[in-house]
Amino acid sequence: MRATPHPKLIAGRLRAGPFWSDDSHRHNGYFLVNGPNNAELKIIASGAKEVPDQSKGWEYVSVSPRNRCPNWPEMAFVTPLFREPEETVVRFHPPESTDISNHAFCLRLSRDPRNGHLGRPRSLPVRRSTVN
Repeated sequence: MRATPHPKLIAGRLRAGPFWSDDSHRHNGYFLVNGPNNAELKIIASGAKEVPDQSKGWEYVSVSPRNRCPNWPEMAFVTPLFREPEETVVRFHPPESTDISNHAFCLRLSRDPRNGHLGRPRSLPVRRSTVN
């Protein structure tokens, strides 16, 4: 996670109600942030250090607009609110038998800070750095 919370997260933090948090929770909490197309994005984040019994060492960021799944520009907008430029985050597609989903329109980003690159493939097989 970023060394300090992004100003958009500080401004969008829910500070009252059942999912409240304050700035002492750093990146953890429930946030309402307007995305790139001005759609309100509901974001719930939890860190590995702050909730180790639940996180099993992972950091999670869940993103959901009101009535649809987030699109690529929205996920690309949210990702740098939480991660440093050289950190790797992933979107897993777990087996249906183990998938737990409490919201039909939610995508989750995950990062294991113990293994920041997750054995990711080299850039060449993923994409070309230049296009002819």
